[in-house]
Amino acid sequence: MRLTAVLSRQEQVGALIDNLKNIGYDRRDLIITDMNNEGDYREPNDRGSIVDLQTEREGFGEKEPYNETFDLKDINGGILVSLETSTKEVSKVMEIMEQSGATKIIRG
Repeated sequence: MRLTAVLSRQEQVGALIDNLKNIGYDRRDLIITDMNNEGDYREPNDRGSIVDLQTEREGFGEKEPYNETFDLKDINGGILVSLETSTKEVSKVMEIMEQSGATKIIRG
């Protein structure tokens, strides 16, 4: 099952990645992207810019901006962190996402 956390700050993303590593997930298992479209990304030299974002759904073998796969009408901004997990791990991963500051968790 694919789970996606919506986080508002980069520090929360770092905490989520660290917590997921602690239960056995690798950074390569995650897709992390800004909710802006490709043309709206900040320059890498901007203070506070997010590094190592995937703008296409490379990890899932699809070729369009990753954030366009979600209905994000009620969300004004943030960072998406997605991963595939087994059904028995869903509750544990969702709990970690909530503890890391996810404002919304999308299943599917």
